[in-house]
Amino acid sequence: MRWILLLPIVLACVDHGSDRTPLPATPGVPEPSAIAIANERAIATVATPRAVEADSAFPAPVVPEPPQDSLRFDAAGHPLLPWIVRSACQGEDCTTQFEGLACSATVLHAEPVEASPVVATVAEGEMVQVVRRDLHVNRAGIIVVKRDHVLDHDYSDEDDLVPRTDTLHFARGDTVYALHYLALGRWVWAYHARIYDSNEFWGAATHDMGANSSDSSVAIARSQPQREDWWLVATRAGVVGWWSNTAHWELHGTFQMQHWGDDCAQIRKRVLESDERH
Repeated sequence: MRWILLLPIVLACVDHGSDRTPLPATPGVPEPSAIAIANERAIATVATPRAVEADSAFPAPVVPEPPQDSLRFDAAGHPLLPWIVRSACQGEDCTTQFEGLACSATVLHAEPVEASPVVATVAEGEMVQVVRRDLHVNRAGIIVVKRDHVLDHDYSDEDDLVPRTDTLHFARGDTVYALHYLALGRWVWAYHARIYDSNEFWGAATHDMGANSSDSSVAIARSQPQREDWWLVATRAGVVGWWSNTAHWELHGTFQMQHWGDDCAQIRKRVLESDERH
């Protein structure tokens, strides 16, 4: 089975395990306010690479986690977004609690909204603790079913066929709402006002949609979901605030940097090159 990732770096942490029973739609909390457009990033010059400090960890505070939000649907079965998936991220290297390093100065907000008040400034070179991260699904991706299809199997990590515990019947013209990526070609999606997860059974109109491009005979992805990755960050001074990994670049996990042999100078170079392309 062939598939490609939706993002250059993807993180996934929602573990659905072997239970694929669809989740009922139940009332959720009121939708949060609209997220403001991210501020333009200011990139300072670094003379020398900043090494990751291996012995810089400090105790992370215990922050109560609110109940998981339920995804709600309207009368026509369309998902009502945004939807916050708590303690969640995307991709094969997902982790939700870790030590971080500021490769450039940044700020933390009172709420996971760019327009909310700033509660702390994180200086360049400062170590922080990420105590949680939430995935905000702001817009669903649209997948159109092209022919009648029965989904009765999935794929294991070794690409072996495994039967599903539920069997789904799709009709030509049906719409599937892609919500967020898990890992290894697996997605969470909504259909007929219920949530499911599966390997990709659709193809992609273009490669940047992150779906399997080898077979589009069953269904085709017309658009990709729009998501934001928000980190709940604790400073050494004990201040806790929110930071957007989608709108900003300054904070990075020290373990990932050590694992990939990365440093702040390399990260800054990639950011500058990306800004020049856009």
